[in-house]
Amino acid sequence: MMRAKATSLRPLRSSSHAAAMTDKKSADAENLSPPHPDAPEFAGIRAQLGVLFIQHKAAMGMAAFPDAVIVANVSAIAAALIILAKKARANDDWPWLLRHRWFFDATAGLFDGEPVVALDG
Repeated sequence: MMRAKATSLRPLRSSSHAAAMTDKKSADAENLSPPHPDAPEFAGIRAQLGVLFIQHKAAMGMAAFPDAVIVANVSAIAAALIILAKKARANDDWPWLLRHRWFFDATAGLFDGEPVVALDG
C-alpha cells in the first residue's frame, strides 16, 4: 500500500507576480472603458448633435438659450435625452418618444457611419 506524501500549501505565484497581474488587469480594463463623450474623436458627432439641437431647441424647451450655450452643452443635452428616453420606454410614454423621434433617427444615422461635418468646417 502506497502512502500519500504530505505537502505544504504554498502560493503558486509570488506576490510580485500577483501585483503585476493586477496592474495588467487594470490597464486592460482602462483600455476597454469607453472614451469620454467630450473626447476629440467625437467632435464630428458633437457638431452634428449641436446642429440638431439648435434646429429642435424649441421642441426641447430651450428656445431662449443662445446657440453657443447649446453647442457648449451638447454632451449634457444628449445624456439627458438618453436618460429621458430610457425612462419613457420604461413607462410606455410613447407620446414623448414620438415627439423626440428626430433625436433617435439622427443618432442612428450618426452611429451607422453617415458622414459628419464639424461646426467649424
